This record gives sequence, C-alpha cells and structure tokens, in this order.
Amino acid sequence: MVRKASWRFALVAAVATATALTACSSSNSKTPEPLGTGDAKSGGTLVVGEYSGVNSLDPMMNTGSVTIGGNETLAIYGTLIRWDSKKLEGVPYMAKSLEHNADHTQWTLQLRPGMVFSDGSPYDAAAVVMNLDRNRKSFFSIANSLSKIESVKATDDLTVVITMKKPDAQFPYVLSIGPGMIASPKYIKTVDGGNKTAPAVGAGPFVVSDFKPGSSLTLKPNPTYALDKPLLSTLTFQMAGTEKAQLQAFEAGQLQAGITLDSHSDIEIKQKKIPTIATRQTSGVALQLNNRKTSPLGDVRLRKAVQLAFNPKVWNERNNAGEEVASDLLFMKGSLFHSEDQQKIPYDPQQAKQLVDQVKADTGWNGELDWVGPSTQTNQPVILSSMLNPIGITLKVTNLPVANFYTKVYVEHDYDIAGGGGAIADSTPAGSIHNNYVTPTNSLGYSNPEMVKISDEMAAAATLEERRVVMKKFLALYIETVPSISCGTTTWNFFHKPNVQGLQQVGGQMIQFDKAWMS
Repeated sequence: MVRKASWRFALVAAVATATALTACSSSNSKTPEPLGTGDAKSGGTLVVGEYSGVNSLDPMMNTGSVTIGGNETLAIYGTLIRWDSKKLEGVPYMAKSLEHNADHTQWTLQLRPGMVFSDGSPYDAAAVVMNLDRNRKSFFSIANSLSKIESVKATDDLTVVITMKKPDAQFPYVLSIGPGMIASPKYIKTVDGGNKTAPAVGAGPFVVSDFKPGSSLTLKPNPTYALDKPLLSTLTFQMAGTEKAQLQAFEAGQLQAGITLDSHSDIEIKQKKIPTIATRQTSGVALQLNNRKTSPLGDVRLRKAVQLAFNPKVWNERNNAGEEVASDLLFMKGSLFHSEDQQKIPYDPQQAKQLVDQVKADTGWNGELDWVGPSTQTNQPVILSSMLNPIGITLKVTNLPVANFYTKVYVEHDYDIAGGGGAIADSTPAGSIHNNYVTPTNSLGYSNPEMVKISDEMAAAATLEERRVVMKKFLALYIETVPSISCGTTTWNFFHKPNVQGLQQVGGQMIQFDKAWMS
C-alpha cells in the first residue's frame, strides 16, 4: 500500500534517544521564512561576488553548489524542492508536492498547474522527465546524484513517477540542488544542437539580462514567474577573484555580498562582525586522491602513505591561521556523528616513507605526483609538499581558475592529488557517501563493494541512531582504503551588507534571492 506523505523531512535531536527522520503531511508544508526584518520593499540592485566564474548556465553543467554556479542557476531555474537548511527539511517550491511509498522506492512528484518557462512553453511533466533523463545520461557530476534512479515516467501532464533501484529515504534533497533545476525543452534542444551560448531559459524568479561567461551575469525579474515576484530590480553576479579580493571589493562598496570558504576569511569576517550566513561542513575541504589505475595513487599503499604523512596540526598552523579545522577525528564537535571515541585517522610519517619506498621498489615509480588546485588556494600544495618531500614524494603543481579546475578534476579526471572537497552532510549522509564514493562517475574513481553496501544501509536508515551505527562502518573503511584525505571541517560564509535582507540558504549551501530586498 502506498503511504501518502510529503517529502518534508526533519532531523530532530533528542537526548539519549534515537532520532527519527519523519515525514509530515504535504498540506502542512510551509515555505521557510526568509531572513530579514522590517517591511520589505521593491527595487534596488544587489551585486554578489562569485566564488568562481561561471562559463555556462546550462543546469546540467553545474553542480547545484554555492561554489560552482549554484546561486546563478538557482535564480534562473528555481528547484523542484526548496531545502530549509535550518530545520533540515524540504518544502514544495516549483513542485506542488512529492510523495513516497512505504519503502521509499517510488516517489510521485506533482507539479503546479499553469506554470510556464520564460519562453512561454509549459513547465510540465514532460519537461521534468526530459531534464532528469538528460542529466542521468550526462558525463557530468550531476549524474552522480541521479544514479540511484531506475526510471522516470510522466503519468499525466502534471505527475512524474520516479522509481528507485533501492530504497532511498533521503532522495528529496537531490531535487533541491542541481537535478531539481528544470530548463525549457526548447533551450535544451538548442544547446544540445550545438549552440552552447544560447540564452538560458527557466521558470525561476529571474531571467538573463546580460551574460559574460567567466566574468559576470546580470539578471532581472521573470515576468512569467508563477510565485511571488522578486523584489530586486537587478541581481548581478560579478567575478571578483580570490576570497581576499572579494572581501576587499566588499569593503570598498563594489559588492554587497560574496562567498568565502577559507579559514583566514572566516576569522576576518568574525572579527569585523560582518553579517554572514555560515555553514560548517565535515570534510568540506579535502585532498582528493585519484584512485584510478591511471594514477600512481591507484595503489592503496601510496594513498595510505599520503594520509600517514598528513599532519593536521601543521595544516592548521599554516593554512587555517591556527584555527582547529583539520583533526585526527573525521567528525568534529558540532556534527551529529561526532563522538570522542570514534576511530582516529592515523599519523606516522616513518611508516609513510616505508610504504613509498616499497612502491618505488615494486613499480619503478619516480616519486612524482601531479597536484591540480584552484587558483584561490595556492598555499595548499606548498604546505602539503613540506609533508610529502621527507617521505620521498614530489608534487608537480598546477593551479587553475576555479571553472577550469572543475573541468580538469571533475570532468577529465586529469590529476593525482586535487584541492577540493568531499563534504559529509549531517542532513543527507547517504547522498554524500553515494556521490563521493559509490557512483561510477565519482571524481575520485573510487570503487569498493563494501562502500556500496554501506551506502545502501545509510540510505535505508530511518533514525539518527541507525545512521550513527552505519557511519562507524563508513569511517573504518574510509581509514582502511583512504579514498581521500579530510582537511577538516570548514566554514562556508555567504557574507553581506547589513541592508541586504530576505536571503534564504537552501540545498547545496546555495542562497536564494527571490525574497531578497535592500533596506
């Protein structure tokens, strides 16, 4: 029997008891209140610093993350589901509702009647199916989030039935990030036909006014938007360079908001009491290791050597201004999965050198590894080299603009070690494990049948206590096989001027601007 329940979920902490991930009636769902005080007013231009220059507005080409085009594409397309990052629950947004059967193997998506894209074509079930199927078949990382889907079918003009390969109680979050951004079928056909620079067409709160790839994007309110009209007259995203450059432009009045991920900026934002929406992520910063046979790190002995040589204390001193970000604990205080008795990540440079010497003797490897990192984090390979040189490893360093870095690492997989991330989200741990370590197209090239089992167990876990048990299995396998190296919990800051009101943080740490206004 199909149990009708909305996809609205909440993790509610209860002392010394298992915490259930519960479903509530869709009739009770409410849109989360935007941040801000006072009476909202229309008008004004908001200029936001981009973390990376966006080269494409095709939602399939973006991850639905705050760092790589997520804010920009969210403003154009909206998402089927809006994620309330404070309550850790979802509410209907572009979609009207989402219901599941008893074992979470089938999800029924109901769309709002009468919605249209900005080109006038219907925002209907056929458009959703076309977008999801296109994303599932793509070579981009967006396909990872959808790899658990068996089929997507339209049963009428406003109903889409999504059947999963295995139970997944956390699937709704997927539709609150990149896969939930639905583009006009006409636009998709134009782009797939070869016109990659065609103007983006969505049904979200804003439409494109001017787009300079890699540099800037200017948006204006969408006259066909079916929900409450945006209050801003203009929303502009401007590439401002490094995080330090963003803060300088912000203080000079050239930006009204921006994004930083590094500890130095986090400390400065706190010291200067700049308003911010801050999010802490376990493994939000990580050294991505190429597990493929095309890389020397395909040998688990070398991955273990890099881990054994990684010194969290030195990393914190030289990369995090002394702040305790990196640790021998994967899950630090503040995480739902933190415990002082959790298995610790080992540090033993002497054993690391022995492993490196073994690999060199067995394979003839010359000790070189290719580092690829974003140009915003040039200090990381310098610090890492100080740890690896003593054990016989030399880094060949390449730093690239963030968009190019993304292509080289996440699309081409052309690296040995990459500066990046691998966040384990408390709210959706199953999706984090599945996307980072299970999907065939994961950026690490990691493949392990035991991790597949762990991912499936996590997806089926209905309570926080059950998830904690599964997470211990994950941690043990993570330490044993070293798919990547956590550089610790990091803070993502979306900072803004005091007069910027009505901001909402949603899935992927993205910021939604449909309720934003300037006081």
